[in-house]
Amino acid sequence: MKKKKFRIAAALAMACLAACTFALSACGEGGGAASQAADISVWSASSAQKILRDYEYSDAEKGAAEVRVSLAQNESEGAQLILNTEKDISSYTVTVSDLTKGSDRIESENIKVYQQMYVETQRSSRDYFDRVKNITRGWFPDALLPFETAKAQRENKLYAGRNQGIWITFQTEASTPAGLYTGSVTIGAGGGSVSVPVYLEVWDFALDDTMHSRTLFNVYRDAFTDSIGDGSDEMYRTYYEFFLDYGINLQKLPVKADDLQEYIAVVKEYHNDPRVTTWALPTYNHQENKAPSGSTAPEGVSWRMEKQMELVVALAVESVKDGKNYLEKAVHYPIEHDEFSHKGSDAAEEAHEGFALFRSYTKK
Repeated sequence: MKKKKFRIAAALAMACLAACTFALSACGEGGGAASQAADISVWSASSAQKILRDYEYSDAEKGAAEVRVSLAQNESEGAQLILNTEKDISSYTVTVSDLTKGSDRIESENIKVYQQMYVETQRSSRDYFDRVKNITRGWFPDALLPFETAKAQRENKLYAGRNQGIWITFQTEASTPAGLYTGSVTIGAGGGSVSVPVYLEVWDFALDDTMHSRTLFNVYRDAFTDSIGDGSDEMYRTYYEFFLDYGINLQKLPVKADDLQEYIAVVKEYHNDPRVTTWALPTYNHQENKAPSGSTAPEGVSWRMEKQMELVVALAVESVKDGKNYLEKAVHYPIEHDEFSHKGSDAAEEAHEGFALFRSYTKK
């Protein structure tokens, strides 16, 4: 099943009192299992909030040890729990039950669990943490690792004094009956376990699959190579589809620009996809393994413009043949103007001329 649109804000209750703390208790007799158990506290935070790994939050900043989420039918919504321990734990587990409302049920297979992973930031970007909390560096939550993968790679560990985030995504179908569903999240470690209640409210209306606002976010393909060591077409397509599931259109379609026919095939593939509202014509720059960065000849500004116009013509021909406008979702990003105009070089003037030529050509 595909995930639906994602609303950043979850209706998680933020407690004004101290967060509830649960102790993992031994299941065995004679205290043998107890010696293996470690105390764990569990609290919640809004899904819009970044909880730093090494920052000590006050009781007033911690939400109750529960999950409260509201969402429409045919939608996905996230929530996060934060785990703390007083000593290292070599492994822990997270299990989410089915959610029920009378005879109605949301199966646990529609609930996904992720372990939050952290990246170290060594200088401030003058954001909220710097301006409000005076935190200029630290370990910030970034990637969400599927919990089964975390277990397989033995990443499901807890460390004393560190916050460990758990992200949970709930999904409903258009046919999911409205109402309040309840269930639990069970966290096991050291021979003991603790259950956290889940309250999921499903509103009495459904979201459709069509995006009604246009978005366009630039993600450099080589960033995947730098961050995860894989900048392949397959990996980029995986990310592209992931963003589409959450209502976000990436600037570049999941195909390189050097094969004209392959590119046209991908345009056709996504033309009728209701999730896709916008895509940018390829810039044929170094990010797409063509002209080197900042070059002006022979594969420079004019060459890039010619390649773009060649693609536009080819798509126009296909549009006439198929009776569809394959360019209706396309936009043009004049990357040369963006990269060169502030440098005061001859390339800036060439970029202006190229952009003017491109506009005049596409208006014909």
